[in-house]
Amino acid sequence: MSLGENWQSLDAAAQKYGIARSSLLSWLEEGILRSEVDTEGILLVNMDDLELKIHELTKL
Repeated sequence: MSLGENWQSLDAAAQKYGIARSSLLSWLEEGILRSEVDTEGILLVNMDDLELKIHELTKL
């Protein structure tokens, strides 16, 4: 799987959308968000998945 702009660190994703890390971790555990670990061992989340979840929650 190619890790490009569509993937960001957990902290960057949380900061971008003002979402608690704990919420993101819960969504990862529930399978709502996909994740990958980069070559440096940093957990990355799929931003498309996150945007879909935010859209679902806000109906924007």
